[in-house]
Amino acid sequence: IDKYGVVAETYRARGELGRATRVVQQVLRLSPLDVSMRSWLVEMLVEQGNIPEALQQFVDLADTYYQLADLESARTTYTDALILAEQHQASTEWRVKMLHKIGDIDLQRLHWREAQGVYEQIKNLAPDDHSARATLIDLLFRLGAQRQALAEVDGYVRHLLNAGNVDQAITLLAETLESQPDEMTLVARLARLYQDTGRREDAINQYDQLGELQLQGGLTAQATETLRTILSLQPDDPSPY
Repeated sequence: IDKYGVVAETYRARGELGRATRVVQQVLRLSPLDVSMRSWLVEMLVEQGNIPEALQQFVDLADTYYQLADLESARTTYTDALILAEQHQASTEWRVKMLHKIGDIDLQRLHWREAQGVYEQIKNLAPDDHSARATLIDLLFRLGAQRQALAEVDGYVRHLLNAGNVDQAITLLAETLESQPDEMTLVARLARLYQDTGRREDAINQYDQLGELQLQGGLTAQATETLRTILSLQPDDPSPY
């Protein structure tokens, strides 16, 4: 490895970047966790204008840091890759990939505010990225930003319904309710969506849950309206209601 390093340095000094690059790639095949060599390879690829390969090596370098449990260096490297991708107008797919990796590290470190900003960027770049949007909603609830979280839910549900993805809209609401089971607004939205799509039994079950939550919260008038809605759906056994 030391000898290959000397050879690569000689080629680079002569301006023969192509040969220097191939030698460094050989070193990395022998020692894939050699961080300094991979950093050097990235520099040479950028000098040669080989941006797609440079981006891939950035990812490999960050993955190396990740394997070494150096999350700070991994995040910094992914961020550098993102900056390079933006400077050279790389595809949206590449940028979203980098942001997902950055966001994942922020979540692991419990840096929720930073993660929120990352997933908001993904939402703007890729509005159909279900994982990012669901994670953003979850983060907002964790941060206590209930109103903003519900606005995100409504916005994404509208987006899905406009695209004809009814099942995915139902999945989003159901998944969100798993972590926020007492959020009456979510229960009401899912119940109404079931009702609008003709899933009568599912709608009744959700309205039943909503009524229980309203009664527990002392919202008698609202619970009464919910019971009337259940009765309008003609449950098989209306007597309990």
